[in-house]
Amino acid sequence: MKFVNKTDIAKELADSKFDAVAIETVTMMVFKRIAEHMAEGKQVRINNFGMFTPKEREARKARNPKTGKTIIVDAKSVPTFQPSSVLKDLVKEASHASE
Repeated sequence: MKFVNKTDIAKELADSKFDAVAIETVTMMVFKRIAEHMAEGKQVRINNFGMFTPKEREARKARNPKTGKTIIVDAKSVPTFQPSSVLKDLVKEASHASE
């Protein structure tokens, strides 16, 4: 599976009529604001794309595979993403078109 990073997206957008540096800056600002809102415990919903949500994980017991010793993993907040139905449909259609 091939991956695309934010620089690739910025370059694709720069191929349009916009300044590449400005696009890179705006892209970074958007991702930073999403992360900041999630760090504050807020959901970030982008219509026709999806929803970023911080999810709380409770503390739990785990086992160190090297020693076999039981350890306690602290509670933490992790980022999650739920794609919109529009995004799911676009990916589904694209995967069928490539077959």
